[in-house]
Amino acid sequence: MHRRMMTQTISVPTRGNVTLVGDLLEVNPHRIAQLGRRREVRADANGHYDVQEVARVVGRQVTAKGIERYARRLAFKKRIASNESGRTPVDKGVRWYSRATHIPRDLDINALPPRAYLYGTYLQRGQVTLLSASGGVGKSAWSLSAGIDLACGADHLGAGAFKKRKVLVYNGEDDTEEMMRRAGAFMLHHGFSADMRLSVEQNLAVVSGADGPLRFADYKDGKVVILKEAVSLFKKMVRERDIEVVVLDPLIGLHTIPENANSEMNHLIVEIKNVATECNVALLLAHHDKKNVSNKSVADASQDDARGAGTITTPTRTVLSLKRLSKSDLKRLRIPAEDASRVVAISKGAKSNYSPRENGSRLFYMHSVQAQNGDDEFAADNTVALGVYSSNAGPLLSDEQCDRVLDAIRDGVFRSDSQANRPVVELIAGIAELSIDAEVKKRIAALLSEWEAAGWIKREKGRVAGVRREVPIYRVGPNRPAREDAFEAVEDED
Repeated sequence: MHRRMMTQTISVPTRGNVTLVGDLLEVNPHRIAQLGRRREVRADANGHYDVQEVARVVGRQVTAKGIERYARRLAFKKRIASNESGRTPVDKGVRWYSRATHIPRDLDINALPPRAYLYGTYLQRGQVTLLSASGGVGKSAWSLSAGIDLACGADHLGAGAFKKRKVLVYNGEDDTEEMMRRAGAFMLHHGFSADMRLSVEQNLAVVSGADGPLRFADYKDGKVVILKEAVSLFKKMVRERDIEVVVLDPLIGLHTIPENANSEMNHLIVEIKNVATECNVALLLAHHDKKNVSNKSVADASQDDARGAGTITTPTRTVLSLKRLSKSDLKRLRIPAEDASRVVAISKGAKSNYSPRENGSRLFYMHSVQAQNGDDEFAADNTVALGVYSSNAGPLLSDEQCDRVLDAIRDGVFRSDSQANRPVVELIAGIAELSIDAEVKKRIAALLSEWEAAGWIKREKGRVAGVRREVPIYRVGPNRPAREDAFEAVEDED
């Protein structure tokens, strides 16, 4: 295909990136990228699409106007390269120059594609999420467990519903055998079926850096050296395996740069972000907390808890904080003393640019899984498996659920005598999303007694439909619950 422009003949390429193909077909590049994510069109190892394949899928053909648009972009690149514009020659960073977009007056938010969250609102396609925790708290265990769940499409960590995804987990500290041990303990504890195990085998790949570490950058003679060959090979592996979620654990193993050096660390983080955007994957980056925040309350989680330069957390869109519970946390959440050492909490309150910060944290219990692999020389293994934590001593209702119950008591009539209090039990169990059994009844009775002692509710005589005499009923008391925000507000970073 050729078209004469001025005195130059333009050869139209048969393959190109989303921008080039979009120009030729007069199609929004974002639509082509979306088709690629849905596997309706295929990109090669360089992220290039076949023009005719895209044209067939979208029902368009290369147009004269599209060729002219491509030619203008090509001419602009040549001017920049030859410095004909009078500006200093620059590399691909000049893309911004030709991508200014006006916001249309008829913009409809409902016509825009939704954010591509692959796991709760924690992992988003094309973005980097930082998971920050002190050493030994459970970063690697949580990351691998989340990867296993994603590989089989089943939720065992309270993230909600999600689809099966191809996952790659790189761990620079544990050897492959230890990663297998952890995965086996998790699947055994949660009772994985044969089909679930098959999905994990097909969709999850693990890589250990114990024998040969993956490294993206070195620091030599005061300068950052990006190891382009290693980065390119890693991207190739991600594309060849159709990976959708990448876990890199930990950050410190990917470089030799001084962690507190802001401008130097920024080079590395930009390179990691490029992996997420160019390979169109959700990337989870595990990192360490500062030493002086290990005893900090989970209620005070902040992106500043992460160790090193601010440029580590600033470019990321979400920062997850994984912590052991402080004394104030244990008291506030009413965690029994015997569970205290095994309960950890993860929160999205540290930073969340694209979705609301979570009010509160998700609790996990570190279960011990006993293997039967002992021999004459060594004892059988005991390995940790994470699971969602629930305790009868913990809070039955969240603050919002408490308010809903108290509002219902204020507006309705509920008997307080134990022989006829079924309606209030059903009310609380329904709001708490619990099935009513003997244990739940005991917990609700204890909750009502606690509220009565605190003055949130009171008992008095009143009339009930269908009963001729006055009977004891619940009324809202003189006191209201004191509220403590789960997280202080943190300013969004641009």
